[in-house]
Amino acid sequence: MASLAITGLFLAAGDFVTDQREEVVRTELGVVGEQLAGEVLAADRLVQSGDTGTLALETSLPDDVAGASYTVAVADTPTGQWLNLTSQDPDITVTVRLETETPLEPDTVGGGRVSVVYDPGADHLEVRG
Repeated sequence: MASLAITGLFLAAGDFVTDQREEVVRTELGVVGEQLAGEVLAADRLVQSGDTGTLALETSLPDDVAGASYTVAVADTPTGQWLNLTSQDPDITVTVRLETETPLEPDTVGGGRVSVVYDPGADHLEVRG
């Protein structure tokens, strides 16, 4: 009977730790998304302020969040512009909305060094890994 109670405690503790880790990953993805959104919006403001040639703003995002690797998918859809941050283990997606005047090229990048680039020939912003 005691071993059954101990097993139950280990399972409950394991679930608690898993839930806590998922919450930490979700929070960190949100922070990373807001940081990258700020860089994209700064690039958009620079482009909108005048005659801008090629522009590149570099930022350093964490390589992983709470030990989980992640990707950032940039989407420009009819419902708006989005950064969709997805971790692989645990499988969590956090979405951050953007509002830029300059079109945003869809792409997917991983964490780490990221550049927000304006291409004047194509007249759009890109997020590059």
